[in-house]
Amino acid sequence: MQISELQDKKIAILGFGLEGQSTLKFLLKNGVSKENITLLDQKDIADNQGVEAVTWEEYLSGLSRFDKIFKTPGISPYHPKIARNKEKLTSQVEVFFANYEWKVIGVTATKGKSTTVTLIHEALKGAWVDSKLVGNIGQPVLDEIDLSKPHDYVVYELSSFMLEWIKPKMEIGLLGNVFRCHLDWHNDDFEVYKMAKHNVLEGAKYRISNIKLIPELKVPHVRYFGADGDYMYKGGSFMIHGQEVFNDQDVLLKWEHNRINIISVVGVMDIISQTGWPDRQLLLDSLKKVVASFTGLPHRLQEVGTFKGVTFVDDSISTTPESTIEAIKTYDASIGTLLLGWHDYGFEFESFAKFLADKKIKNIVFFPDTWAAIKKALDKLGHTYNSISVDSMEKAIKFAYENTKAWQVVLLSCASPSFSMYDNYKQRWDDFKNIAKKLG
Repeated sequence: MQISELQDKKIAILGFGLEGQSTLKFLLKNGVSKENITLLDQKDIADNQGVEAVTWEEYLSGLSRFDKIFKTPGISPYHPKIARNKEKLTSQVEVFFANYEWKVIGVTATKGKSTTVTLIHEALKGAWVDSKLVGNIGQPVLDEIDLSKPHDYVVYELSSFMLEWIKPKMEIGLLGNVFRCHLDWHNDDFEVYKMAKHNVLEGAKYRISNIKLIPELKVPHVRYFGADGDYMYKGGSFMIHGQEVFNDQDVLLKWEHNRINIISVVGVMDIISQTGWPDRQLLLDSLKKVVASFTGLPHRLQEVGTFKGVTFVDDSISTTPESTIEAIKTYDASIGTLLLGWHDYGFEFESFAKFLADKKIKNIVFFPDTWAAIKKALDKLGHTYNSISVDSMEKAIKFAYENTKAWQVVLLSCASPSFSMYDNYKQRWDDFKNIAKKLG
């Protein structure tokens, strides 16, 4: 949708959090009158800036009276009242791609996309490229980007929420790992979630994807990365078409899945070099410098500190069984206590439980709501372990101090989202960190 098409439309902003507030500012800046805007939210709006607001039970009533509905990513479009107005839905990401005319690198994955976009952005900057990083990792895109101002590249972290029903046109589309997550948002359908993720490739000029996803892809001319393919990480080497370009000797990111993130970035650098500028060696040299100093983003296997001889590790961002498996692989036999559970996303925990049993995890703290499903799967295997089911972080940390040996690790890597007790994973981390320090 072109900005000029919004001028005389009746517009609703559905969800008035950070992105909704950004959307209001954008619309007013671009000549849409307050009289044509209505704010919709299921909670009270502290400052509606003189714009009509509909809240609480009534916020989804009367959607049909609007010409366009700007929906924030966190609200599922499959709610019956919203789905009936599907053709009226739009978003910041749709407006951005319709109006920004220059090169964009779009990245999505179930896990690892924040790390990947950060590495791409930093490597481009190190090669004197004007790069702008936007998306999930930062502020709303219409706050960050002047749609009339070109950058050499905009690096855009895209969630499945953003990609639902749109196939944005961009220079490079990168699709990483895809496994079960956010299904309640995607109509409880894994196929719907996968297709949202695949949309990052549909409109891209150049396409690069994790090699494990080959059977799922139905778009042509895809380059693959992973343990095989066009861009391969194997035996400590990062390779382009089987030729080593550098090794992992100086890479600070410790765990295997981040080596796969890095080789995807090698692929992006190679594709960029083929478009004419900068040359490949300059880009790869820049990436080598970045990975030699980059230790990771917050809440991704980040050591909180060592207290009473016990090291507390924050991996609160791990909200799926697959990402927690990678965290356990990283610390392996040094794990004394593992904190698991929280919001039930409908995950299947049988293979996850087998992994825990194979790794002989001895002390486990279970939180509601997923504790019962994980425990049931573990007990079926006959695995002997010491556990506690708790409803507070303080009880969990007390158990960890009582049962974790000196120089072992207490790992917060939950295999589930935080929502049954916290608003987000950052609040969960804050509680974990503060109580570990207090009791230590």
